[in-house]
Amino acid sequence: MIGATFLTEIVTLASAVSSLFGGDSQTLLSESRPSFSKACQEIASSISSASNVYDPSSLLHDSAKYLEDIFHWTSSSSQYAACSLEPGTAEDIGVALRILGRTRTPFAVKGGGHATNPEFSSTEGVQIAMTRFDEVVYDSKTQTATIGAGLTWDAVYAVLEPYGVNVAGGRIAGVGVAGFVFNTVSVTSYPAHFIQYLVNETHHWSKHLPDDVFGISYDVQPFLPSLFDHNTTPTAYPPSRAQPLYPFNFHFSWRDPKSDQAVYDATRTTAKTLRMLAKQDDQGNAARTVVYPNYGIFDTPLDHLYGEHVPRLQAIKATVDPENVMGLAGGFKI
Repeated sequence: MIGATFLTEIVTLASAVSSLFGGDSQTLLSESRPSFSKACQEIASSISSASNVYDPSSLLHDSAKYLEDIFHWTSSSSQYAACSLEPGTAEDIGVALRILGRTRTPFAVKGGGHATNPEFSSTEGVQIAMTRFDEVVYDSKTQTATIGAGLTWDAVYAVLEPYGVNVAGGRIAGVGVAGFVFNTVSVTSYPAHFIQYLVNETHHWSKHLPDDVFGISYDVQPFLPSLFDHNTTPTAYPPSRAQPLYPFNFHFSWRDPKSDQAVYDATRTTAKTLRMLAKQDDQGNAARTVVYPNYGIFDTPLDHLYGEHVPRLQAIKATVDPENVMGLAGGFKI
């Protein structure tokens, strides 16, 4: 998982755009990216009244909508889109996707905006923000909750709290449910030698990375060992259900985009080092463990995520998406 400095509050960001570039924010943002205005206009005229399209002019008279739609937790995964779409129905999502595919307009889909990889849930084309899918419906008889893809976990917890129930999800504010819906358990301790590995890595990078790198953090997220027991049908991820999944996340924070490449290289090096050390510790089991997609850097090879299932996934993709509409979006490319 990688990240840069946090974006400021929406209102501050709106005023900063103009002062940063020293001119009219709408004009400057339009000039800074390719023109996808025709696709934006066609979507706006084709969707129902349950949905809305916002463009950079919203910076001048309705700053909250457009800026909230493109906002991400880190600046490394933030872009100024030609427009944003807040769909209110599944049908309107279908309408938009057909237009995007026909016009070959890049797009991105954002849940909570907590993705940290560049261009994974952001775009210079059409930003689809799932904000209006925000229902939380609790069924006391089945003890299940139906939650919308546009919610963050802290919002879900707040709605469920009066019922005296909870769900296992994100542990910090702002994590979207669309990208994180696994049960987790807490870790009370790490092996001492593994802690020393992390200390060594931190000391190394504190001396060898640019001065604007201001934070390096580590976190392990062991999922419940029984997570994969409920299903015996082959799944895309993980490629094998025989081994519990314990994703490990290390996070770099930095301020200057000029340091991007140095931090990306450090991320890859750290992952390689820790994987090698883990392999030595558990007699090779780590070598068979796949990368957790939420924590994988943007250029992680597909076989490191999906193993031997990659050819089958590519065949399915060719069948259900022959025009490669989803290739216009971000994320790992099947």
